[in-house]
Amino acid sequence: MWKRVNCLSDRPLSRAGNEIFLKAVIQAIPAYIMSFFQVPVANCESFRRSLADHWWGRENGKKKMHWRSWEWLTAGKDLGGLGFQDFVVFNQAMLARQCWRLLTEPNSLCARFLKGRYFPNCELLEAPKPHSSSCTWRSILFGMELLKEGIQWGIGNGQRTKLLSDNWIPGIRPFMLSPRIAIPVGATVSFLIDEDQGGWDVDRVRAAFEDVIAEKILQVPISKRGGEDFISWPSTKFGTYTVKSG
Repeated sequence: MWKRVNCLSDRPLSRAGNEIFLKAVIQAIPAYIMSFFQVPVANCESFRRSLADHWWGRENGKKKMHWRSWEWLTAGKDLGGLGFQDFVVFNQAMLARQCWRLLTEPNSLCARFLKGRYFPNCELLEAPKPHSSSCTWRSILFGMELLKEGIQWGIGNGQRTKLLSDNWIPGIRPFMLSPRIAIPVGATVSFLIDEDQGGWDVDRVRAAFEDVIAEKILQVPISKRGGEDFISWPSTKFGTYTVKSG
C-alpha cells in the first residue's frame, strides 16, 4: 500500500481521481487476506494512516492537516461522508461472510473438517474457542460475532432456538427480554409453543412477557411444515436468504 501510494507522488490527481484511486486500488490490496484471517488492529491502523495521509496530501515532506475525522471519511455518502472502508469492520464483515458459507454449505470439505476439529457435538453458532485454536479458527469466531448480530431464527418446532439468547423476534434483541416468570437459561422457544395445536401457547406467552413483547412473539410465524428451526437473514432490498440449521 505504501509503495502504491508513493508511486503517484510526482503525478498528482484531481480530488475525484484520488478518491477513485484510493477506493479501487489501495483498499483492494488487503481484501484477499482479510477474507480468511483476522488482520491485527495495528496493521489496520497502518492501512488507515497511509490512506488518510494520502487523501489529505503532503507538503514539503510533511503531511497536511487532517480537517475531518476518520469516522467522517468512512461514513456513507448518504450520511455526508466519503464512503471509505473501515479496515477493521471490513475485515470482520469478510470473515462473517465465510461463517455464512459454513452455515449454508455444511457438507463442504472445509465445514466438515472444522466441525470435526472444533465443534463435533454442537452447532457452529455455539462453537467454543479452545486455547489451542488455530489462527483460522480464531478468525472465523471473530466474524461469527458480527454474523450473530445479523442472522435471525425462523421457528419450526422451536427446539433449536434458545428462548433468551437467540435472535428470533423481529425488532427485539435478546437483551431486551425480561420474563415475568422463571425460565431456565437453556430453555428453547418450544417452551412457548402448544404442540397439540401447532401454534403459540397464548396464555403462557402473555404470562411470561410484557404485553408489547408478547404481541411481537404472537406475530412471529411458525412454519406450517413443522420440522427444525431455520436460520435466515432479515429481509432487505437484496432479498431474504434462509438455510436449515445443522
